[in-house]
Amino acid sequence: LFKTYLDINQIIYDNEKYFNKIIDILHEIEENNECYTIKNLNINGNDIISLGYKNEKIGEILNYLLEEVIKDPGLNEKNILLDKVQRIQ
Repeated sequence: LFKTYLDINQIIYDNEKYFNKIIDILHEIEENNECYTIKNLNINGNDIISLGYKNEKIGEILNYLLEEVIKDPGLNEKNILLDKVQRIQ
């Protein structure tokens, strides 16, 4: 664990400029309430199950929707996401 800590510290030290930029971007994303994880989607696994999907397909669809919402945050509306799922069928 200590070695991992040292490795991370070295990466941060070597790349401080990039590290600070990444932190700034993450703060901006959070301040703007932008979607960056599946749990931030305005749809969840239960919604997808209700459309008849099962098992690993649910995760695949959620990941697909997350990618789409990251590209276009305006898509993160439940009715829009449900419509996208229905078009997959």
